[in-house]
Parts: sequence; structure tokens; C-alpha cells
Amino acid sequence: MFFADLAQMTPRSQESLEAMGRKVLASLIAPDDQSAKARLDVLGNDTVWAAMDQQGGTDAFSNLPYFAHLNLIERNLIAADWADIVWWATSMTKVAELRHEEGEKRAKSFRISSGNR
Repeated sequence: MFFADLAQMTPRSQESLEAMGRKVLASLIAPDDQSAKARLDVLGNDTVWAAMDQQGGTDAFSNLPYFAHLNLIERNLIAADWADIVWWATSMTKVAELRHEEGEKRAKSFRISSGNR
């Protein structure tokens, strides 16, 4: 989950984790929910998602052209979806980096203790 390449302990990118999070969240949204179409449209739209990432904060989302036709509830739910996914992806990236560093330390320790510097 943390690594794109487990053998090399290469952390997944923020973008790949966000894409994963978007797919998972989209699968959890009830299709009969009133806000489902708007939320699913954004979760499945790389261009809109990238524009939201560039804004860097949910307060500025209403300035994006896509949001003009959405009602307040839809905008707030989409903002919450974005915040949840970005928080999760950022957290996963940080944990992966820590695990990678720990793996490097253990590998170095093993090389030193076995005489393979």
C-alpha cells in the first residue's frame, strides 16, 4: 500500500495515492444520493481535480468554473471529499517516507554487522 515498488521501498507518489483514494471514495458513494452525480463527476475528472489541487484550499474552489453550476451542499461535499483524500494521501506519503528511511537504516546496520560495507 505504501510503496510503488516494495522491493526498493519506493514510496507511491501523492498523485497516485490521490487517484487511488478517488477511486475508493467513488465506489462508496450511494448512486441514489442527491449529491452523487456532482461528487462522482469530480472524483472521476482529472482536470477538475488538478485545478482543485492547484487552488490548495477549499475556500477557493468556488472560483473554479466547474463549481459555478453546483449548489452549496454539493460544493461543500466535494470540498470535504478533496480534503479527506488529500489528507489521507499526504499521510500515507509521510508514513512511506518514514518506513523507507527505517528500511535504509536497517539495511545499513545489517551491512555493517555482517562486514559488507
